[in-house]
Amino acid sequence: MPSHARTVTRTTHRVRNALLVVLLLLVVCAAAAGFSGFKLYKSAMSAKAHLNNVVNAAKVIKDGSTDDMVKALSDVSYIQKEAAAAKQDVSGGLWTLAEKMPVVGGDVKTARTAIGTIDDFAQTTLPQLGKVVTTLTGASLSSGDGQLNMEPIIAAAQQLATVDQSVQSQARTIQDLPDAKLGVVNNALQNGKTQMAALAQVTENLSGMLNMLPNFLGANGARNYVLLAQTNSEIRGTGGLIGSAGSFSADNGKIAVGEFHADAEFPSNAALDDVNQDGDGTLYSGLYFGQVIHNLSSTPDFPRVASMAQKFWQAAPFGGSSDGVMSLDPVALQAMIGATGDVTLSDGRVLNGSNTAEFLLNGAYKELTPSAQDQYFSETAAQAVAHLFSDMNTQKLMTVAKTMLRMAEQRHLYFWSFHEEDQAVLRSAGVTGEITNDAKNPVTGVYSNEMQA
Repeated sequence: MPSHARTVTRTTHRVRNALLVVLLLLVVCAAAAGFSGFKLYKSAMSAKAHLNNVVNAAKVIKDGSTDDMVKALSDVSYIQKEAAAAKQDVSGGLWTLAEKMPVVGGDVKTARTAIGTIDDFAQTTLPQLGKVVTTLTGASLSSGDGQLNMEPIIAAAQQLATVDQSVQSQARTIQDLPDAKLGVVNNALQNGKTQMAALAQVTENLSGMLNMLPNFLGANGARNYVLLAQTNSEIRGTGGLIGSAGSFSADNGKIAVGEFHADAEFPSNAALDDVNQDGDGTLYSGLYFGQVIHNLSSTPDFPRVASMAQKFWQAAPFGGSSDGVMSLDPVALQAMIGATGDVTLSDGRVLNGSNTAEFLLNGAYKELTPSAQDQYFSETAAQAVAHLFSDMNTQKLMTVAKTMLRMAEQRHLYFWSFHEEDQAVLRSAGVTGEITNDAKNPVTGVYSNEMQA
């Protein structure tokens, strides 16, 4: 064979061998990529399953009954184990490498951050929340004579404030994550943002409610409150017409309910000095705003209602000074009665958690004279408030708190304190009905109500 032919043959063999090596490397790389992709997929599906378990278990804490919530918080080890497993599934070099991939790398990083935050919530925040429950369940909250033991409530309130700070921080971390490019990832992320925001709102409201209680119940000095009984059968801006008003006092955890008085028993024109805001004359024309107590609720700004109601109460011969004002309508009364026990009226009629609102909003108007209607509403409100904090235990305290928060969210219950130090926690609890200029919705231009939960 000529020398040039042998050279061509050797060159051809070298090229063929080189091509075979390259092909083999490509096959190996493809196999490795396929194997890595399969591992990523498998671990992602495992993480998803563990996260579903976390969500399902946590739903009991957020949405379950009081008994279920107490039981779930007494042992959070299952949630912790599932959250840790989800975090482990998306840990390691392969996932770190995946974060650097084009297009989907950002989604991988977002998902890992969200899962890490959920694990942090499970490992650090949930046990703190369980400690709050332990503090309350391990203590006697009632002395048996209608007086609350304030010490465990104060301790639990301080603990819950710390829990709320953690939850708010974790919720912000997830809320600040950028939207994912992949639809399936983004859907899960948006759901996670919604659920975490809802949980953060719950802990903020509960923390506000629990931290409100010590001052509200007179732990730092006796308090006196005006209680407005509204009826939604005659609708007004803050709920309904004020048919009667009474009082209750709180002194170091002991509640005493005073007599209620029909609107006709109050003097006129006690709050005329408050009717000086621009547009009042036109907006409330014909409603005798500031002149009669039953139309004070024409404004949707409850702190203003409270200020005017205080003046009417002070001007009445049976009234006096007050530290704050609470307002209830028949729906709130029904919810409170359902949470704390039936009410038996002077004629033997029993109102419960299902028939109270219907009777006070409908039946009373058909069956009773106007004066008798006021009496029935007053009796119902007085007993409901008296039952509210009697024979207190952990389950009842949490049930009452959840009930009041739900009624505040639905705008059936309002409360305002004239003590500045109370107002921050009242806003956190969401019960103030306060209209604020800094709560303007940038989309609708509508000012929001601080009471929304």
